Amino acid sequence: MTSTRQIAQAIKVTPATRKFELRDEDGLRYDGNRAELVLAALSRTDKSDLPSEIHTVAYAIRKSLVTARMNPVAAGRIRALTPYQVCGIVAKVAAECDETTIGGICDEWLPKHQHELAAA
Repeated sequence: MTSTRQIAQAIKVTPATRKFELRDEDGLRYDGNRAELVLAALSRTDKSDLPSEIHTVAYAIRKSLVTARMNPVAAGRIRALTPYQVCGIVAKVAAECDETTIGGICDEWLPKHQHELAAA
C-alpha cells in the first residue's frame, strides 16, 4: 500500500503546500485547478516511480472531475482541497478500490464514494 506521504513526496508536496504548479518539458505552465494539476502530475508515468495503480487512480479521479462525471458538490469540495489532501484521496482510492482500472474507478467506485471523499 502506498501512503499519502509517499505519493506527496513523488511530486514534492508537503502538508504545508498550498500552491501547486505543473510545467511541461518546455517550461509551459499547465492550465487547471490546483487539484486537477496535482492529479495530472500523479497520473504521469514518466515522472515518478510510483506504482502503476497510483497513476491510474489519479488519472481516473481527474477524468471524473474534468468530464463532469462527478457530482458538482463533491467535485467542488475536492477542487478546494490542498495538494497534500488530494494525495490523500489518491492513496485512499488506491487502498480501497478493488478494481484499479479507469472504468472500475470512474464508473463503479467513485460514484458510490464521492461524497465521503469530498468530506475527507
